[in-house]
Amino acid sequence: MKRFSYDDSLAPMGSRDLVGKLVVASPGVPSGFAMSETVALILQQNDDVVFGVVVNQPAPEEALEAWQEFSGWESQQRLVAGGPVAGPVLALHQQPELAEMEVDGGLYVSVRKETIERLGELDFVDSPLPYRIVLGAVSWSDKLLAGEIEAGLWTVMDCDPDVVFGNPAEMWSQCARRCGRKLLSQVTGVRGFPASPLLN
Repeated sequence: MKRFSYDDSLAPMGSRDLVGKLVVASPGVPSGFAMSETVALILQQNDDVVFGVVVNQPAPEEALEAWQEFSGWESQQRLVAGGPVAGPVLALHQQPELAEMEVDGGLYVSVRKETIERLGELDFVDSPLPYRIVLGAVSWSDKLLAGEIEAGLWTVMDCDPDVVFGNPAEMWSQCARRCGRKLLSQVTGVRGFPASPLLN
């Protein structure tokens, strides 16, 4: 099993490595920012480029129809739009025995059609397995993403499978609140805050 890579020449970057992290669009970013209210999982990074997938945006209708025709699956509720960059259809999941690649944070990646089909076969009604089928990807130049993070457009947080496999409609707001509490803790030195200030 190896780390996810669009290109085997892409290598981790040590202390600058974002692989396996979530980048969360900060609240209040300019209205023209194309990735507002976005949560993306970084899958690969080198000195030139960063690749990831958006995990909280529903796939457009035409993509849903194409996927249904390709896969034959009736259910489309697990599909998300990974971004505007064309790339392989991939599955994010927590089944190491079905994984072709591993991402930090307890997540695994599959890109082979037969492996993705096996995930669908394991999706029992009584105990649905958490996974996402991702269509497309997102990429930045390394300098661009670093600059956007430094400018406060993105907040970096550790990957949490409960977040990745949560409700996409609520994911960004949950991540934004979590990032806000972390920042407040760093500034004030207080380790924990109640979910609501009214509980203070």
